Amino acid sequence: MAKSAEKELYSVDHLTDAVGKFAQAADITLLPPLVSGLNDLLHQPPVIERRYCEVSEKFGWLLKAAAQSVERLIRERHPAALEPSTLSVLRNFRIAQDHRTDELRDAKIGFAELVPEWPELNRTLFWYDVEEARTGLDKKRGERLDEFWRAAIFGAFWRLGEVDFEYVAGQILSQPLRDNRLVALSLAFRLYVDSNRPRKRRETLKVLVASDSELSARLDRYLNPPPQGQEDRKRKQQEASWKRRLEERKRKEKENQANWKKYLAENVDKIRDPGLPKPHHVSTAQYYYTRGYGRGMAP
Repeated sequence: MAKSAEKELYSVDHLTDAVGKFAQAADITLLPPLVSGLNDLLHQPPVIERRYCEVSEKFGWLLKAAAQSVERLIRERHPAALEPSTLSVLRNFRIAQDHRTDELRDAKIGFAELVPEWPELNRTLFWYDVEEARTGLDKKRGERLDEFWRAAIFGAFWRLGEVDFEYVAGQILSQPLRDNRLVALSLAFRLYVDSNRPRKRRETLKVLVASDSELSARLDRYLNPPPQGQEDRKRKQQEASWKRRLEERKRKEKENQANWKKYLAENVDKIRDPGLPKPHHVSTAQYYYTRGYGRGMAP
């Protein structure tokens, strides 16, 4: 696959289907090295969009097969599902869903349900997302990832709820990196708020941060927030920026669909006979017709 030619847009590519079928049918013992190899290719530059979707432009077509392999590993509770290569596929699959909607539209994989059902994977993926999100920060501007929400700015498959409070609170002191301790504190406080601010949990947090001045000051700020604090503004600005980017992408996709529907309705003959020199090639019009853009038209 590493030596395969670059995929031709709008052409019939049997290799894509073959890799997917192999991922679904292969013995489970073959999947860990397969995922590792696919993940390496998925990181080959150039990528779709730096910082926002770092999936290889050339090998992005392998993401669906990689995700299918990961799904099987998770369902089998295979130890390889906790490896960095698998976690990387999970993260990139979630992000790419907003960038490569056509290619991933048919990938009906329930990671949003599968990941939280496995507590160890759920928590491991959370900390993986924290570290990966941190690598995308602008360190020259002094950006830090010390709030949990920044790890999910592009969405996430992990879900940490009220039942995870004891685990998250324990991470406030057990995490070796100071910024990760602050991440744990921010999440523990959110879970405390979501559970209607029980006194026992509040006292637990106070005891945990008592010996650390920075953690103690951060908790005090959470408990007594200033009006529209700087962190709140930063969070809302970043969330708004990402939402604008996503909405603009959806707007362009919707506009493209409308244009192609109109074109297909007016050029039915070009769907029936595109006049291409090679029989295995598919015209752009035929491609969009098969994607459902010509729904309702006569075959």
